[in-house]
Amino acid sequence: MNKSILVLGTIASLLLGGTAFAQESSVFAVVPKAMNNPFFDLARDGCEARAKELGNVTCTYIGPVEHEAATRGADHRRPDHPGR
Repeated sequence: MNKSILVLGTIASLLLGGTAFAQESSVFAVVPKAMNNPFFDLARDGCEARAKELGNVTCTYIGPVEHEAATRGADHRRPDHPGR
């Protein structure tokens, strides 16, 4: 859990290192497959925590409430998949 937040924070700080001095505002968008997945909740929490630390960053969390039923369980990489 803490490792995910640390990774997200490190990525954010590397990407935003120069903008903190310029006082520019940035927006990060976390777009999960489904918003009801605890993994992506951790990503959202990490993004929001780092945005609060930096002060000039907004974290937006958008996506479907649930994973689309039409793609659930489909493996489009398989050559024998009926969708090919």
